[in-house]
Amino acid sequence: MTGTATRAYLMQRVTGAIMIPISLWMLFYLLPKLGLLILSDSTNKDQILYEIFSPTTHITYILIFVFCGTYHGLLGMESVIKDYIHCNLMKKITTIAIYGSAIFIMVFLTIFSIDTHIQAISNFDQNKEVKL
Repeated sequence: MTGTATRAYLMQRVTGAIMIPISLWMLFYLLPKLGLLILSDSTNKDQILYEIFSPTTHITYILIFVFCGTYHGLLGMESVIKDYIHCNLMKKITTIAIYGSAIFIMVFLTIFSIDTHIQAISNFDQNKEVKL
């Protein structure tokens, strides 16, 4: 293996190992909360959103999962492109398109999760003040 192939192989394993516990956390903690959010009445939704998105650790876990998952997918797609696309021009175009879309996804989801974090805290605080 060359240095780049070894690095990609190791990073694929590292990102996969990082995503396993976060996936379990999402499966057993986050998804049931989101199910409650969908099924609950409108008065309880702010409380559930606050419980999900107010802790900074939850946002951190979500962002780590997004970054590791995106990077893991990029490494896999890059390997497939190198193995199965033989035209150098198509390799470059495809690689640029994949990396561009990955950067867009990471930036969009980062902004979305931070915005949701801020909205959950502010909405819950406003509703808490009104109820008192």
